[in-house]
Amino acid sequence: MIVWLLIGTLCIFAADILLKQAVEEKISPGEEREILGGVVIIRKVYNKGAVLRLLEKYPKVVKTASSVCGMLMLFYDGVLWSRKGRWLHKAGMVLFTGGAWSNIFDRIVRGKVVDYLGFRTKWKKITKITYNLGDLAIFLGAFLVGLGELLD
Repeated sequence: MIVWLLIGTLCIFAADILLKQAVEEKISPGEEREILGGVVIIRKVYNKGAVLRLLEKYPKVVKTASSVCGMLMLFYDGVLWSRKGRWLHKAGMVLFTGGAWSNIFDRIVRGKVVDYLGFRTKWKKITKITYNLGDLAIFLGAFLVGLGELLD
């Protein structure tokens, strides 16, 4: 079973890395492409900080802290995955870990995270926020972990 959890994590990681690379190659900075009837916006935005550009002036701090947290996360996953049950929690950590490591990879290799997904809303500030698949996986994973904790 651990193999399937690892494969799921690697699939999230690889999908986001491949999408980031496609955006790097095909989208110019400032360019926006609408898909799904304009609800989703594809654009290229770089983030040297953490979520919502937090600590963007300190990319080395963000890179170091992310890498340390990523290593701790892998250790936690190993302990969690070796135990029986807790499937919702495990599924959440698969998403969370895959998404986190795709962003950590970007910070280490590119020196910044490539974000590419926006959502058109009636609120301009929210429409301007740009995500990537890894960010969405982290959010959904955290939700599933929290739900798993409530249900256990």
